[in-house]
Amino acid sequence: MREPGDWIPCEWLGAETSAEIETEELQGFNEQYLAEWRSFISQMQPGDHLRHFSSPSETWLALAGRAGYAIVREGKVVDSFITILS
Repeated sequence: MREPGDWIPCEWLGAETSAEIETEELQGFNEQYLAEWRSFISQMQPGDHLRHFSSPSETWLALAGRAGYAIVREGKVVDSFITILS
């Protein structure tokens, strides 16, 4: 069984972002998607960071790419929310 930190390698992490800003950007999505987002964000604890991630370009070319957001706690990815798959 894989550990949560193995799901999204730290090398894929991009800039830190804000849960509030992302919630505003997701307003056009259906209620189920928004409920899943809210559940994801609710896991955040003080000191956690929300970071955008994207897999390397070769994964997109192989139709195996993914991008989204990751909760990073003490330098490790503890969960992810995928927004785009190829």
